[in-house]
Amino acid sequence: MTQTQSVYQSLRDAILGVELRPGEAISERWLEGRLAASRTPVRSALVRLEGEGLVQRQGRGYVVTPIDIGEIEQAYVFRETIETTVVRLAAARADALDLSGIEPLILPEVRDTSSDEWFDIGIAFHVELARLAGNAFFVRAIDDVMTRIARGRWLEIWSTGGRERAFIEHERIVELVKAGDGEAAAAAIQSHVRHGRDRLLDALKTQRRGFAVRGFAVLDGTEAD
Repeated sequence: MTQTQSVYQSLRDAILGVELRPGEAISERWLEGRLAASRTPVRSALVRLEGEGLVQRQGRGYVVTPIDIGEIEQAYVFRETIETTVVRLAAARADALDLSGIEPLILPEVRDTSSDEWFDIGIAFHVELARLAGNAFFVRAIDDVMTRIARGRWLEIWSTGGRERAFIEHERIVELVKAGDGEAAAAAIQSHVRHGRDRLLDALKTQRRGFAVRGFAVLDGTEAD
């Protein structure tokens, strides 16, 4: 891994895991010291993260993009539309599916993973599900949208339950896809996405003040950037 890749991955992990808090100001010089890196890889990483919606320019520096409830609501509408299509396409090619990427994510022992591990598994499940459709555009779209809602999901995972239900729903979705039942799989993923949306938005809205006390900027969807 090059220094540029290492700096990018370290920054991305720190942002997605809210080690760098939503709304926190960061500068190139500060990051150079934190990561023991030169300016060029730091600048390259920031440009890439800006493209992913994880940082924003602010004056001469950057700020970690606040969590925006309105954007999350839009993201879930997008997810529902894309993922119902994904499972229909995957079910239509059930006999040719390579399940080696997704089956480890629904093994019984997944229930006992840490919150950090479950966070990663949740993202990986939906990316691997998109891969089953056999269309790289779906994979990139789901990877992007899951990245954009990731920090909200991280706060929700640490603040609420819902893991057991999500795990059961993951199992069921894969079973239906394997059985070639596209319509039932679409109904299952639609329900799953909506339940996840409701849990996440409820956590963000009801605990917004508490998040602010901890230094996490959570916008209500009507505030200016």
